[in-house]
Amino acid sequence: MAGITLYKINEERAKIIENGVDLETGEVADDFEEKMNENGAMRDEKINDLLGYIKNKEAEAEAYGGEIKRMTKNMKSALAVADGMKRYLAMQMEYGEIFISTRGKISWRKSERVIADVDKIPEQFKKRVEEIKPDLVGIKKAIKAGEEVAGAYIEERHNIQIK
Repeated sequence: MAGITLYKINEERAKIIENGVDLETGEVADDFEEKMNENGAMRDEKINDLLGYIKNKEAEAEAYGGEIKRMTKNMKSALAVADGMKRYLAMQMEYGEIFISTRGKISWRKSERVIADVDKIPEQFKKRVEEIKPDLVGIKKAIKAGEEVAGAYIEERHNIQIK
C-alpha cells in the first residue's frame, strides 16, 4: 500500500460503488460488500498512517519550539553578559581613548537621547496613539442574535481536529 494515495483509495471506492450496483435492476454485486470492506480497511490504514505522520510533525514542531525558547534564553544571557562587559570597559577606559588589536577596535562616539516625563511636558509635545480594532466577540454575538452588522459576517469553517 506504500505507493497508493488516499485520493486513489477514495477514487477506487467511488468506482466500487458505481460498478457494484446494476443500474437497471438495482441489484448489488455479490462481491460488493467484500470490495467495500477491503477498500475501507485500506482507507483506514492510510488515514491512520497520516494521523501518525501529523502527530510526529506536531511533536517535532513542539520540540523545535522548546529548543527555540532555550536558545533565545541563552542568546539573551550572552547579550546581557556582553553588554555588562561593554559597560565595564566604558568605566575603565578614558573617554576618547582608542584601542586597536587583531580582535577589533574600541572607540567612542557621541549620541543623544531625550529623557522626558510625560506628565510634565507640555501638550504640544505629546502624541496620542489610538488603535481601532473591531470587537469580534461583540459582532459575533450581535449577528447570532439576528442583528445585521455592516461590513461583517460570520464565515463557517471546518477545521480538522487531531488529539
